[in-house]
Amino acid sequence: MRGKPNLVLITSDQHRGDCFGFEGRAVKTPHLDQLASSGARFSSCITPSAMCQPARSSMLTGLYPRTHGVIDNGIDLPRQTGENGFAGQLTQAGYATAFIGKAHFSSYNTFTATGTPECRHSSSGYADDWLGPYMGFRHVELAVLGHELAEMASQNKGQHYERWLRSGGGGEERLGLYGKRLAPDVGAMQTWHSALPVAWHHSSWVGDRVIDFLDEERADQPFCLWASFSDPHMPFDCPEPFGQECITRMKSIYRLSGNAGLTNVPGGTVRMLKTGRSIRQWIRRFTIIMSH
Repeated sequence: MRGKPNLVLITSDQHRGDCFGFEGRAVKTPHLDQLASSGARFSSCITPSAMCQPARSSMLTGLYPRTHGVIDNGIDLPRQTGENGFAGQLTQAGYATAFIGKAHFSSYNTFTATGTPECRHSSSGYADDWLGPYMGFRHVELAVLGHELAEMASQNKGQHYERWLRSGGGGEERLGLYGKRLAPDVGAMQTWHSALPVAWHHSSWVGDRVIDFLDEERADQPFCLWASFSDPHMPFDCPEPFGQECITRMKSIYRLSGNAGLTNVPGGTVRMLKTGRSIRQWIRRFTIIMSH
């Protein structure tokens, strides 16, 4: 096994390509800045799709959406196609392969059970000790409900992160804090200061589980790990202690005008961006979540 490199793929969700400290922006990403300075930056890459599931499926398989079949959200990646992706190939080559975090290779919001571990109607059918395989990865730990606040309190929904949050005798308290919004009301859609301590936030859980995986002894076996964070995708629910003090310090973050001179803009867009205050609240909390 010697001579085979270890591979770590880190992804964040709905994250602009220029919103990093090493791009000269005000956002603070010191650890990513260090990786960028000592590694290779693929700054000219262009995603094959602006939608989540098609893009993730292309990353896994190396295929265009028209080829793997996931042309929009709500379409599951065929399991055999996923298993033939890079994770499956590396597993066959002797790698310890793992996925931790948000996968979104399959749909959560479905009308009927699809049998996948990410489906809201199927997740309860997976045992608490289920750790894969899935889409070519031998070991998986999934955070399914990162953006689904209303579903978090539902028993037996979700996977590893959700079960961890509800377990240990403190689940009811944690769920209460997850849904609690601290004052003041920021007046922006899907944006609030969460009462949930940072230690219980899904991004912290992903980071902690990734560290645990990296600390495991594997003798001479190489590994491939995909660490997939749900943030900074909305909702912008900054956890404690990243609250009002951080927001205040970021009042000077610049922004471009929301008026691009477009005509026939859909009415919903106008309502969503109707105040400069809402835009500033989004930017500040988006920036905090990226820094967190």
